[in-house]
Amino acid sequence: MKREREYLPTNFFQNRIKNYEVHGSEIYKVVITPEAQNNIRSIVLCIASILSAPQSALALNNTYQKTITSLSMLPERIKIIDDHPWKDKDIRKVRVKNHFIYFVISGPDNTVRILAVIYTGRDQQQVIYGSIRISDEE
Repeated sequence: MKREREYLPTNFFQNRIKNYEVHGSEIYKVVITPEAQNNIRSIVLCIASILSAPQSALALNNTYQKTITSLSMLPERIKIIDDHPWKDKDIRKVRVKNHFIYFVISGPDNTVRILAVIYTGRDQQQVIYGSIRISDEE
């Protein structure tokens, strides 16, 4: 299994994700899985090279960064997906333009794990079954 790493690709993240409390709410550590990192990379590269829209790709990447960073504060504001078996695994999704970012919150260590980024026009169930892997202990 590939190792996860913190999603801190720029100073933007490093300056904003800190371990402190704001108004009684803890700041969550945001971790992106290798699968989700590959999803983002593929989407941005496709838009930049195949669609010949590098400025749009950069703007989308910045929007991903802002959205993912925002999950460090009150990630519970995003509801759990209603469909089974994802509801049983407490998987949540947030929309960014034409994509969904799927994630889970790990309570004991206050971590948000980004699991996948999927184009909204695709069959979500089919893609999710193939890309999101959650262990039973989470």
